Amino acid sequence: MYPVSEAYIQAINQSERTDRVTIEIFNRGSSTPKYTLENADIESGTLTVSRQCVNNGYFEWGAAYASEMQFHTRTTKISELFLIGKYCRLTYYLTLADGTEEAVPVGMYRITECDYTRGLWKITAYDCLVVLDREGVTWSVKSLISPYEMLQYALFGNYNANFAAGTEAIEVVLGNTKAEIEALPNGTVPMKLAANSMGTAREIISSVAELLGCYVEADKTEANKIWLRPFRTSYSRTISADIRFSYEINLDWDRPRDIAAKINYVDDGGKTQTQYTAKGKNGVSITDFYQMNLDNKILGALGSTSAMKILDQLVLVLNQLNAKEYLPISFSFVGDPSMDPGDMILCEYNGTRNQMIIGGLVWNYRNAESITAIGGNKETDVSQAPSGQKNSPSASGSGSDSDTSSAQIRYSEYQNTESVFIGSGQEAAAIALRIVSYKATDVMFFAEITLQVETDETITDAEYICTDGKITAAYYAGGAEIGAFRPSWTLQDGTCTIHLAQHFAVSSVSALDFQVRISTSGCRVTIPAMHIHAVVEGAYLAGEEAWGGMITASDTIEMAVSADSIRMAGLTDQAEIVEKEVQRQAITDTVRIAVTGSDTVVAGFTDAVQSEITEEAT
Repeated sequence: MYPVSEAYIQAINQSERTDRVTIEIFNRGSSTPKYTLENADIESGTLTVSRQCVNNGYFEWGAAYASEMQFHTRTTKISELFLIGKYCRLTYYLTLADGTEEAVPVGMYRITECDYTRGLWKITAYDCLVVLDREGVTWSVKSLISPYEMLQYALFGNYNANFAAGTEAIEVVLGNTKAEIEALPNGTVPMKLAANSMGTAREIISSVAELLGCYVEADKTEANKIWLRPFRTSYSRTISADIRFSYEINLDWDRPRDIAAKINYVDDGGKTQTQYTAKGKNGVSITDFYQMNLDNKILGALGSTSAMKILDQLVLVLNQLNAKEYLPISFSFVGDPSMDPGDMILCEYNGTRNQMIIGGLVWNYRNAESITAIGGNKETDVSQAPSGQKNSPSASGSGSDSDTSSAQIRYSEYQNTESVFIGSGQEAAAIALRIVSYKATDVMFFAEITLQVETDETITDAEYICTDGKITAAYYAGGAEIGAFRPSWTLQDGTCTIHLAQHFAVSSVSALDFQVRISTSGCRVTIPAMHIHAVVEGAYLAGEEAWGGMITASDTIEMAVSADSIRMAGLTDQAEIVEKEVQRQAITDTVRIAVTGSDTVVAGFTDAVQSEITEEAT
């Protein structure tokens, strides 16, 4: 997790916040941005960042998956059409309680795809890990070198290969120091490569990271710098239920207990390959649980003694991580760009706090952020050979289209608890409800209304005359009228039924008031209580979590006694309404009043209040 202040944590945990972003676009090698895009320049709902440190949600070391940023813009600030190769720096700014802003770097990216059509830019950018995918390089390390030297060898080899081929040569540097690498598990174990055993520099770096119990990520603030990171074993954030939209725990899983790999050893003068399972606690091999099966080409080039020591050391690190009771959890919430893959966090649910390790995330600015955790099963075979070569949404299970748990249809029902009367030539809101969404979505509204109609025309003689009136419906969202037309009906005296349907879209996180207003012409309309049946449905409407609010109802009773106007006022009764239940609360107060004089006693004044409150589904 990027280090932030306590004030930032307090502000980000609120369901309402004030924030902004900037996207600075640089030429390569320049420290001064050529273009700076702000909120107004970015199309709503299009800015997303995808990051991951595991493959398909299964636990693994050595992952080197490139982070991806996408956004659309119609800005006129950009004065050129060719943006491929330029760098983008994305920064998030959150307003704190004292009115100041705190900046969080989201990432440094290089534009790889840019489409310009009719004034709309569609931009896709990746971090520097994709720069390490130069193929056709001859890799061969015959003598033993340290893991730090092996990492530098891969980085220099990638740069030199591109330079020699006359292609764009970008120098990627290692952020970790030599001392930091040596402090990692197996950080001082000598390593080597068999000739042409690796395809790209990213594969070499991924294989080294796997043997060091780490994964690889790009620097958030500096272009073309990478880091080897271990998984965090202490939690950095607590995600409370009031800022979360969906929550799902996968209980059908097994975390890895052991590590197995194919290694080479010399037998009778020849080289033979065998499967070796690391020794767990007290030197006992645990074979009845989910094992990580490593296909590591550096490991295969080492002697059996060194390979066994590496695996035994890795299983000790795995046992240390497994000492934490973490779960594979998928959830979506209001979003926090300071969170990183590999973080351990706490999720509150029904009074419990469950630990999880973030495996992948998709941050969508001012929309819901999707988080998936690491998991696993007994049949998983984790291989690092192609680690991070492709970045399709299915690679992490955390792509923008894969959050099926949060995309289920949710709906809210509505019925009127009181009668609605609309006089001739008047207008009234027959339906009024609040719609809350946590992501851009389409909303469908349907309603059936049964009403009583009295037309203004009268019968002046014995002959029957058919009279009629007209009613018109109008839809309003957020105070503005929506819809291409106003439906209308010509009705006669008596009971009539009308049906309504309207479709509209909401963008990003929104909370708006939706109304259906009915106007009359030549008639009067009465809608009895419980005669409006309406439903609103959408894929990303809020309402999954239990409502924790309270309704307070109060009544004030005034009484007058005798001609002297002795008044009792201000008697107030309060009723607490239990959430999500219909309450019938009866309140009775008895007031005894003694009036001085000839033993005049006024007693037994009783006022009974009967309330029936139906909570609207939310």
